[in-house]
Amino acid sequence: MIAATYIARYLREIGIKHVLGYDGSMMLKIADEISLIEGIDFIQGFHEQASSFAADAYARVSGVPGVVLVTSGPGAINALAGIADAYMDSVPLVVITGQDYSNHVLENPGVRLNGFQDLDVVSIVKPITKYAVQIMDVNRLAYELEKCFHIAMDGRKGPTLIDIPIDVQFREIPKCMEHFCRKDIGKLDISSVIHNIDHIISLLANAKKPVILAGGGIRLANAEDELRELAVLTNIPVVTTLNGHDAYEGAIGSSGLNGSPEANLTIFHSDLLLVLGARLGQQQVGKKVCEYTRARVIHVDIDPMELGRILTEEISICMDIKKFLQLINDKLSRESKQEYSDWWEKIDRWGETYEEELFVNKEGIDPVRFVRRVCEMCEENTIFTNDVGQNTMWVCQGLLLRRTQRLLTSSGYASMGFSVPAAIGAKIASPSRMVVSFSGDGGFHMNLQELQFVKLHQLNIKFIVFNNNTLGLMREVQRLYYNDNHVGSNINEFTCADLKRVADLYDLQYLCISDPSEIENITAILSSPQAGIIDCRLSLNTCLHNWNKFKQEYPEELEPFILGMKDEDAFI
Repeated sequence: MIAATYIARYLREIGIKHVLGYDGSMMLKIADEISLIEGIDFIQGFHEQASSFAADAYARVSGVPGVVLVTSGPGAINALAGIADAYMDSVPLVVITGQDYSNHVLENPGVRLNGFQDLDVVSIVKPITKYAVQIMDVNRLAYELEKCFHIAMDGRKGPTLIDIPIDVQFREIPKCMEHFCRKDIGKLDISSVIHNIDHIISLLANAKKPVILAGGGIRLANAEDELRELAVLTNIPVVTTLNGHDAYEGAIGSSGLNGSPEANLTIFHSDLLLVLGARLGQQQVGKKVCEYTRARVIHVDIDPMELGRILTEEISICMDIKKFLQLINDKLSRESKQEYSDWWEKIDRWGETYEEELFVNKEGIDPVRFVRRVCEMCEENTIFTNDVGQNTMWVCQGLLLRRTQRLLTSSGYASMGFSVPAAIGAKIASPSRMVVSFSGDGGFHMNLQELQFVKLHQLNIKFIVFNNNTLGLMREVQRLYYNDNHVGSNINEFTCADLKRVADLYDLQYLCISDPSEIENITAILSSPQAGIIDCRLSLNTCLHNWNKFKQEYPEELEPFILGMKDEDAFI
């Protein structure tokens, strides 16, 4: 058996059903071997970046590592965006890159190019992977494959990469190869955790305004049920991060830069903050950390590097979120539940007072109201994807997720062009579920070519494009801080393509709406078995919030929200 055959069979044996990628001369042998095995398919995309984004979404939906197969040089470099996204958002991804002939790679290491596309991809990706290795010795194949898949899923999940020269792919493997065996890293000291849990329960019992902040780690640990049980047992309000937006039905909202006033006010005024699987980066806490919360902080995360990094923490616990929640829920089941009636009443009042401030357009279609209506129209297990820019905020603030609805977003890396291929990856992972992609007109253009994939495979995906015919977020920042100098975002430098003609080109249904009275018309496309584009026309200067109104009408109560989360340096 040659190495390429072994790779294909190994992938199938561990349960990988789809390998996403793009053909290239240095990976064709592996793709060829995959095609010969029943139960596993190579999925040819139209750009390596899109394939890597699709694999990222595939992993989030399926729970198994996304696998990407691309060629050397430009193929590997094009996949970097998906690798970086998986690294930032802790998504398990295994990238296999073909490489030029091994003698071209090994000879004259100081020379820029020896053969054809023989780029040192391992050195390039090391800062954005958990592990990256190049295989020159076929005897190491089994060990390195097993190690890459183990590391991608172990602890805080993330991407790994294995680089294989084309001649090594054709070499015969030995009958006996070394296999990877996880080293004993020591057992968790449960006694110290139990002591901390007892302390946490005591703090909860004495808190008047506690809050649970649920991050992306909840989904990554498959701990949604345990979080729900904790909320029921304690009656504590739940606020989410952007990555944790779909972790808990009934959350107060998302906090942070993309969040709502009531969610940020809840965090700020709390006296005890239980942070579960959240990295507490600048997008979450703002540039003025002191304005984020007045609470005593308890932080639980699987990555020790995230603990105590931003906030002063009274208790820091490094462990799997699911295991932590199981332990504390078991203890809490024998405790009495608090009511926190005054606290809930205050939160509800904030929600009623500031809900209207989420809506940004008084004339024409308001994007936040529109997103809410779309969410209501969609099935209870719909997967939503969204892009980066103004639409990130509108979707985050508008989506009131129900049941098993999901939201997949490029949170940490924040890459435009994510939503369209992510929707494809989600649909491949779960063909029976409804998939809806939100994009701005800028991000939609970036991987427009993948609509040909949708056409070829007849994927029923709904693409909603917020079309304000500009780069809206950049235009807003330029209006606020650059004297209306709209370089790159004026009509002479950026416009949206004719989406009707785009839809016709790719055999998609098309609907244009520009008035609130037309929103109900989208039901026809949402309920259709055919893919379609909904062209949601917005005014050129549609913004995120009317901050001047906030500052004029609510100077005291919203001060932490404005200064801590939305200060004038937020985009600088």
